[in-house]
Amino acid sequence: MKKPKYIPEFADIPSPRAKMPELPLDERHQNFKEVELGLSEEQAVAEASRCLSCRRCIGCGLCLAECDDCAIVYEEKSARLTLEADAIIYAAEGDKFDARSKKQLGYEDSANVITSTEFERLASATGPFGGVIVRPFDGEVPGRIAFIQCVGSREEGIGANFCSTVCCSRTFSQARRAREVIGDVEVTVFHRGLRPAGKDGERILTGIMAEDWTEFIPAEIENVTEDAGTGNIKVKFVTDDGESEREFDLLVLALGVRAVREFGSVARRAGLATNRYKFVDMKPGKMVAPGGGVYFAGASTGPATVERGIIEAIAAASRALKGIGGNGAGAAEKGAGAAYGGEVGKGAKPVRSAETKTAVFACRYGLGLLGSDAVTAEALCAQGVDIDGIFPFLCYKKGREAMADRVGPGGSLVVLGCNGCGYESLFESMLELRPGSVSIMGRKEIEESGKGLGSAVAAASAGFGEGGTREEGGGGAAKSVPAERDRNVAVLGGGVAGLAAATELARRGVSAVVVERGDSVGAILRGAGDDDDERAAVEAFFKAVEDNGKIRIMTSAELDSLERKNGRLSLNIAAGKAEEKLDASAVIIATGAAEYRPEGLLYGESDKVMSQKEFRANVEGGETGYKRVVMLQCVGARDDEHPYCSRYCCAEAIENALHYMTANPDAGVTILHRGIRVYGFEEDAFTDAVEKGVEFVEVEGEVGVDGTAGLKVSARGVDGKAVEMTPDAFVLSLAHTHEGGNVDLAGKTGAQLDDLGFFEVPNPLEAPMNTTEDGVFVCGFARAPVTIVEAFNEGLAAAGAVCRYIEDGG
Repeated sequence: MKKPKYIPEFADIPSPRAKMPELPLDERHQNFKEVELGLSEEQAVAEASRCLSCRRCIGCGLCLAECDDCAIVYEEKSARLTLEADAIIYAAEGDKFDARSKKQLGYEDSANVITSTEFERLASATGPFGGVIVRPFDGEVPGRIAFIQCVGSREEGIGANFCSTVCCSRTFSQARRAREVIGDVEVTVFHRGLRPAGKDGERILTGIMAEDWTEFIPAEIENVTEDAGTGNIKVKFVTDDGESEREFDLLVLALGVRAVREFGSVARRAGLATNRYKFVDMKPGKMVAPGGGVYFAGASTGPATVERGIIEAIAAASRALKGIGGNGAGAAEKGAGAAYGGEVGKGAKPVRSAETKTAVFACRYGLGLLGSDAVTAEALCAQGVDIDGIFPFLCYKKGREAMADRVGPGGSLVVLGCNGCGYESLFESMLELRPGSVSIMGRKEIEESGKGLGSAVAAASAGFGEGGTREEGGGGAAKSVPAERDRNVAVLGGGVAGLAAATELARRGVSAVVVERGDSVGAILRGAGDDDDERAAVEAFFKAVEDNGKIRIMTSAELDSLERKNGRLSLNIAAGKAEEKLDASAVIIATGAAEYRPEGLLYGESDKVMSQKEFRANVEGGETGYKRVVMLQCVGARDDEHPYCSRYCCAEAIENALHYMTANPDAGVTILHRGIRVYGFEEDAFTDAVEKGVEFVEVEGEVGVDGTAGLKVSARGVDGKAVEMTPDAFVLSLAHTHEGGNVDLAGKTGAQLDDLGFFEVPNPLEAPMNTTEDGVFVCGFARAPVTIVEAFNEGLAAAGAVCRYIEDGG
């Protein structure tokens, strides 16, 4: 136990030191509560006053003996700091919903009711139980775990009628983690409609719902109670079949995101509005505006995934910078990824250079997560690995110290089992190594090596050339540095993302050539905007594009071939029968998406069957004769051929339904769906549609259409009952797909595609715009399904990544 420091008694000390309030012993057992409760504001002020009124300061230093030396600075004086900056980036995190305000869910009343954040700590190897998932009530391993979704989200009554986006995907991940750690566990998820995020979300959801250890129950939760004897949790809920109750060993509340209080005041000072949930409002009109020196990213603009937040951070960083080479250009892009690695640059310690030594270290935690049996030095040696060290966590102090001692100045490093492939720059920064001097072998590399792990490690070590950095062809990502030339970038695609990238490149002093297959650019963006001011802002954006001397637009053109010459990219562009060669420092793939063209459903055969775009055009053209409208979601999406959500169709259908019913109050609109997919503030429109009488019917299986006598639509509801309607208009929500365009470009550029047909991004949390091919970047729908605002931000981020690449010598 820590001994109290010796402080002599002085008669003129007015009062004894305040005692830190602590949680009573009987309340500390197996929970997440803080032991030291902290001083209240009054106590803190009184304690500070007591210290300052101790006696006239004679420089004796006794207060330093009592307090840490960082707590007192004798020479410090009161001051108001004024910082001069060219730009400000506001990228604060959002707040978690306070589960205590939902009394009926039993949080804090029941020890075995925890939040999703607390579950994350339970499952962590650095958590309170070393990664073993146990019940706070008695320390037993739970066999039945329940999750309740949307706690603090999608509720008008608590001022949070928006989807927090990340909760469902986080629950899927935590459920699988529980299964991996516990083994024989049953997981039940109570929900009000699932919203898996990301292009892989639907596939992940389908996979976990098919597991025999999971159960998903659409329900409204009435209350949660605790069995005082066992500590078990009883959940009372209501489904379409009536009221039920289940008992569980552990209950996890999936918390939503809230805006922090400061968002509103910062946004007002920047001349931006906040929505009614106090997030910064980034509608298309504001999105395309040049910006007034204050930029926002991450949770300040609304709930988002980690990957989306990183993309927005890179986009904001790029917009805050000036031209390449001016005022530290490129620093902000590097800073945007600092949490995932960082980089040795200006202001950092000098990079060491001397002898070359390649060391091999392994992370026991990472290897364990990979499912590898090679978790001891002996096991690794048995597989032919010349191991220099193995530590529980390489990035912790002991691991860092061992690597620094073993690698030596100018050396290189091979890391086995790191759970974050792409963290090379983190190790380079920690050990003050040159960029390109670290190779990480993660899940993919270790699994592919099989029993030849020793040979794979040897090959990785051999890939380091003289000076300790990767050589071309040696398994790394080093690139030759070309002589100084004009900076040109080819942007393949003139949609939202492509135009955003081009304008940002031009603003940063880089010439952009936009290569567009169609006969015009920005078709989707031209129609964006909810009011005259927004539409005027969009038109001003297009005018600025047309007048920009650094942007050249080639329509009815496409990439024919690409070659590498002397560190540059040489593109052959086919424009009709003519051909043109372009030299470029980099290529941005921003080809966007094409509307799916269905076969069947009487599309193209009946004038009563149309797409959402055609329906909107008919309505705006004066068509008001549709008394009964039926819409069908996910036509060409979330199926075997396209197992992903197009991210656009549900919001478009709801917007069109609201638009039509507002103009025609006597009309009826029914939307047939297989689970509505709206995220963030799109939830508001969904709620408005329900309140205005739009009928949402969840169906399963095929939907039939018969046009022999009028129009008849038939389906089967999820309750097994037949659904039959005779609408005046049958509107298909057609998916947006890449439909083969990516395959063609992948073959020409060398960039690889993932198994969904999108361009693969090897390190989505460190370099989310980089493809597998050096100098080739991707944004927009070529990378993943996106909304208009997301596509625009991705274009800005891609431009920022390209500028960093050029500055680094690419």
